[in-house]
Amino acid sequence: MRHQILPTLLIVVMALFVSCKKESVKPAPVIPTIEVVNVKIAPNQSYQADITDATKISIAKQATHFSVSETLASGEKGAPVYKYLPATDFTGTDEVTLVSSKVEVSYFSGGCSTDNSADHATVTTKYITLKITVAN
Repeated sequence: MRHQILPTLLIVVMALFVSCKKESVKPAPVIPTIEVVNVKIAPNQSYQADITDATKISIAKQATHFSVSETLASGEKGAPVYKYLPATDFTGTDEVTLVSSKVEVSYFSGGCSTDNSADHATVTTKYITLKITVAN
């Protein structure tokens, strides 16, 4: 009888470890979306786009006729923004394409784990093309 307890105990311990094993984290596929925004400003007037639904933005295709064309963090929470100022006395059209990324993390919520390690991360990528018309 003593010889039967050890194998039974091993099976129970193995079952507990297998049932608490966490699956490896696999990134979700990234499917970019494209958004076009038409903007009209006066010569020498600046424009700012607040990209509040993003974690990070960058310039994928730079504007051509600018004095300032940059991305930066703004405000208390560091929300990403894009700033544009046309070249001095420029009139006409300009275009810039931004890449907006947002990371959302979900956490393991069941089983045996007590830590808060990330279970799943989703990155949403969006391309935003600003078509800027500079005219009176």
